[in-house]
Amino acid sequence: MTLRAAGVVLLFSWLFMGCSLVERLPQFEKRRLLAVFHLIETEKYRDAKEMIEELMEDEASKEWPRLWYAQGILAQTSYREGKSKNNNALLRLYSDPLYLAWESYEKGLSLDREGRMERSLVPRYILLANDFQQLGEEHFKARRYSASLKAFEQAITVASSPILSAKVDTTLRYNAAMAAYMARNWQRAQHHLETLHQLQYKNNATHMLSVVHLHLEDTLAAKNVLNEGIAMFSFDETLVLLLADLLYRTHEADSASRLLEAAAQSDTTTAVYHYTRGLILQRTGAYAEAISAYGKAYEMDQDNARLPVLIAMCYYNKGVAIEGAARTLTVRSMVDAEKERSTAAFRSANEWLQKAMAHHDKDDDVLLRIHSLNQALRMPGKGGTLNLSPPEK
Repeated sequence: MTLRAAGVVLLFSWLFMGCSLVERLPQFEKRRLLAVFHLIETEKYRDAKEMIEELMEDEASKEWPRLWYAQGILAQTSYREGKSKNNNALLRLYSDPLYLAWESYEKGLSLDREGRMERSLVPRYILLANDFQQLGEEHFKARRYSASLKAFEQAITVASSPILSAKVDTTLRYNAAMAAYMARNWQRAQHHLETLHQLQYKNNATHMLSVVHLHLEDTLAAKNVLNEGIAMFSFDETLVLLLADLLYRTHEADSASRLLEAAAQSDTTTAVYHYTRGLILQRTGAYAEAISAYGKAYEMDQDNARLPVLIAMCYYNKGVAIEGAARTLTVRSMVDAEKERSTAAFRSANEWLQKAMAHHDKDDDVLLRIHSLNQALRMPGKGGTLNLSPPEK
């Protein structure tokens, strides 16, 4: 049962609870508190507030647990009534009514050495947790992320109270994590996301936790979290690609390539692993391996015009590399052999370029690459190596 549903089931009459607690007081105290509860019952909230404030000025009455209980009820009730009736006057009766309600209830509990208030507060706390959750949602929608985080965390605190047997909802924890993340409060985001990650809540929580670790400049922790997530979520595509990118950016291209190869073996229907592996291999100058990876991707996704362009670039760069190495040779037969190899590479580059052009792709990046490669192939090897950065217009 959710907290919200339980709140409906366990909603008792606040007046009945208030009177039952007051009955245990001495006669003179009973009359004064009964008057407060009567004012709340008759919706004379401002009068009730004034009477509570008067009682709070007295050092003796400040030690009454029921007085704090009454203040909590007034703050919570006026807030809920204000929300339901869209009454700003009620909403402004206290500056932070929900937080005041919580503090008042907790103060009453601390003074109630016989534990008489706990049973009466159970439904109050269930409603209060729901109230804080709704407040957090309102702040989040208004992009007040720090305020949203505070409200969600307060909802977690209330729901975690020893007087409740309710288990904190993972959705509430995720909401708090999202608010912390959007507020760029990396420490609190880490706190909530680590709990969700350990519970294997969802891949997005693991993703965000890795990003939080990077913001906290802990690259090793980010890699560990992504590795754990990949194991938890069976080579989840998003997590695999994130880790591959991170490994490449930390100069671990071989590890990134092995990861993508393992992912491709795990999921033989997804071209993106071969495609991404090809990009990494191409960037590191392993053109033959990149061509193989791109080729596998193209077999699975022949509508992708970018792939034949990239294969053509790899063949072209391979030809340039062969010609560069041949310049250091002095034996004529070896030079001729290398010349044949480079010519074959340029020929393959041209063949794949024709395939790319046959796609009639409208993507500006693809068209610019085709134009750049077409110009380079008119004078094979003279223009130097082509890279993956978009060519200039």
